[in-house]
Amino acid sequence: MTHREQLQCQAERSAQELLALAVLETFTPFRVAAVDCITGLVEPTPLFASLDTLVRKLRPGLVIIDPFSGAAALRDENSSAEVNIVAARLADLAKRHNCVVLLVHHTGKSGADSVSQHRLRGSSALAARARWIAQTTPHTCHDTVVLSVVKNSYHRAIDPVLLQRNPSGVPLQIAPNKTVTRDAAEFIAKWLQDHPESGVTEGGLRRRKGRGKDLYMALTELHPVITPREITGAVDDAVDRGLIRRVPGIWSNGRKWEMLIPVTDCTT
Repeated sequence: MTHREQLQCQAERSAQELLALAVLETFTPFRVAAVDCITGLVEPTPLFASLDTLVRKLRPGLVIIDPFSGAAALRDENSSAEVNIVAARLADLAKRHNCVVLLVHHTGKSGADSVSQHRLRGSSALAARARWIAQTTPHTCHDTVVLSVVKNSYHRAIDPVLLQRNPSGVPLQIAPNKTVTRDAAEFIAKWLQDHPESGVTEGGLRRRKGRGKDLYMALTELHPVITPREITGAVDDAVDRGLIRRVPGIWSNGRKWEMLIPVTDCTT
C-alpha cells in the first residue's frame, strides 16, 4: 500500500469514527460529566471516556464543546467544587493529548455592558482554570459583534476585533479603512478638547472601558463599524499631526498607561 493510500484509509477511518460520535450524540445527551445518583458526586460519564479515546486516536489540535452547560449536568453551576471537577478533567484531557479544549459558555445577566472574564455565568472556577477567554458583545451596527480577549495567560493583551456576518452567516473580520482612520483622528482630538477632564487612556478607548467607552460610543456615531485597529491608527495619526499627545503614567498596581490629551491642554 502506498503512502497516499495509507493516508486515504486513515482519513476514511477518522471520518467513520467522527460519524459514530455524531450518531451517538444524536441519541444520547452529550455530557462529559454528571452527578452520580448513588454517591452524589460529580463524575465523568462513559461518553467522556469515549471522547478521550477518540481524541487519542485522531489527535486533533482543537476540541470544541458547545455548550459547556449542556455537556456538564451539574446540580449547581455556581458551585466552585462541582465546576472545578469538570474543568480539571477537561484540562487534564488537553494536557495529556496536547490539544486545545475550547468551551462555549454563556455570560451572566449582571453587568451586561461590561467586558471581563468575570462575566462568565456560574462559578468563577471555570475562568480560573482557563488560560484564554474571549467574549463577544453586540455592536451598534446590525450583524456586527466585538470579539474581546479578556484573559490571555502568559501573553500580552490583545486589541478587540470587529466581526460582521457575511450573507452565509459566517463572521469575518472587518478590514481597516485609511479614510476612516484619518476622520477618526480629527474626531478624537475634537472630542478630547470638548471633554478636557475626561481622562481617557488609549487602552480604555480601544477596550471600551471607563471614559474611553464614552469616546468609543461617540466614534461609532461617526463610523458605526470602526475597528480597534482603525482606532489605534487614528490615535497614531492624531499624535503625528500634532492634534493630541500621549502622557504616560503608572497605575497603583504598577501597570503603565498612556492618557490622551489634546495639544491645547498639554504643558511643555
